[in-house]
Amino acid sequence: MRVRISAAIDNEYANRAPDFLPLDKLDIGVCELTLAEAREVLADAEFNADIKGGPEEMPGGTRRAYAALVKQLCKAIAAAEVKASSKEKPTVTQVRAAGPDHQVVTVVGGRGTYRRQPCSDCPWRVDAVDEFPAEAFRHSAGVAYDMSQHTFACHQSGQKRPAVCAGFLLRGGAHNLAVRLGYRSGRFGDDVTDGGVELHESYRAMAIANGVDPSDPVLAPCRD
Repeated sequence: MRVRISAAIDNEYANRAPDFLPLDKLDIGVCELTLAEAREVLADAEFNADIKGGPEEMPGGTRRAYAALVKQLCKAIAAAEVKASSKEKPTVTQVRAAGPDHQVVTVVGGRGTYRRQPCSDCPWRVDAVDEFPAEAFRHSAGVAYDMSQHTFACHQSGQKRPAVCAGFLLRGGAHNLAVRLGYRSGRFGDDVTDGGVELHESYRAMAIANGVDPSDPVLAPCRD
């Protein structure tokens, strides 16, 4: 993908020389990056653009240049991922048992669609507690980890026509990289609503309500 590097960012890279970035490609002007390289540059740019969590001493202009790079990269990465996934048929890559009657299935590919409202027994619904075993929530906890690129799919959509869960978009996607990129690219719109039902406030709250021990290590990295 093509990314434009500003003079301010070029100067930053020259001074910092971060060896974990593809510096041989990051010259001032338009450069070509692979999707993996773009993600590395994005992670670095997001850190440096963060007023609260990034470097304490940084000129405002430099921080704004990083913020502009973040915006550019998010749009480019999201567009590339949507284009790639739309060409792939849904493929099951992992199946994990979650009790005698349930399983957690990982699917890649598909059209990249999403649900507009939580389904009738969506696990994010407060009135749907105990519809699924605790083990299912343990298996899926990674979607709530910071910068996760895995999303939480609607179980009613099935494996052949996977769609991102509406409850997840409303309550669990704030720190999910795939969701953030999806909103920036236009893959997800502002038409997702709770349909008038009460939802759990976070993945952690949902998992605990469904039987996962609050002290379970699998929940520790979850962002609320």
